[in-house]
Amino acid sequence: MKAKLLVVDDEKNTRDALRRALEDAFEVYLAVNVESAQNILKADSMDVVLTDLRLGSESGMDMIKLCQKQSPAPPCIVMTAYGSVESAVEAMRQGAYDYLTKPLDLDRAQLLLKRAVQTIRVEQENQSLRAQLDRSFGLDRILGRSGEMEKVLDRVRQVADSKASVLLEGESGTGKELVARA
Repeated sequence: MKAKLLVVDDEKNTRDALRRALEDAFEVYLAVNVESAQNILKADSMDVVLTDLRLGSESGMDMIKLCQKQSPAPPCIVMTAYGSVESAVEAMRQGAYDYLTKPLDLDRAQLLLKRAVQTIRVEQENQSLRAQLDRSFGLDRILGRSGEMEKVLDRVRQVADSKASVLLEGESGTGKELVARA
């Protein structure tokens, strides 16, 4: 199944050229501006978004924000003919996955788009696997709900993502292994 790509550019020739160049690798959707892109994103989720930095009176930065509001949020790659270090840095700070300058090297653009899709799919799979592990070995498998046990569970949550080693002490059968797996 092809990944879904949304191309947002106010220049028809650019949109059409990108569609022709990328339609073998992607299911390509085209939008003229942020509003039309928003309508497409409401109707269907995208795997990746390629947007121009300048969209008439709008900005590609608005597209980055729109992408971040989606669930799952597709990576947003910004392209522009007016490339500068400042605009690239700002786009990346706003949350862009990457930045391309026009005229596009279509091979590089296609490779970058595929890498972005692969990255987001790995992240989604990782989240799914973590959720499965949490259901199998998470703190909710510990039955005790007394005030003292809640304090212990709060402490476990505080150190759970830490890289530090933690020593668990207690009598046999008190749940040390469940806590360690959580």
